[in-house]
Amino acid sequence: MLNGERREWTTGGNPRASAMNVYLEWICESWSAVTPEMVKDSFKVCGVTSVQDGSEDENIHCFKPDAAIP
Repeated sequence: MLNGERREWTTGGNPRASAMNVYLEWICESWSAVTPEMVKDSFKVCGVTSVQDGSEDENIHCFKPDAAIP
């Protein structure tokens, strides 16, 4: 389990939300896993920082034949 093996329940039978410090730890761990290279590449695949001459069009995800267009 993401919040350890112990799970608390509300009186309505729903799982109780994790403590705020648990959420903050998840956020910090997630952002620590993001590298500067991943950020740079994400701009490229969205076409935000592609060069204007079309030489990087193959990097834009939505231009690929098997890519979904949101």
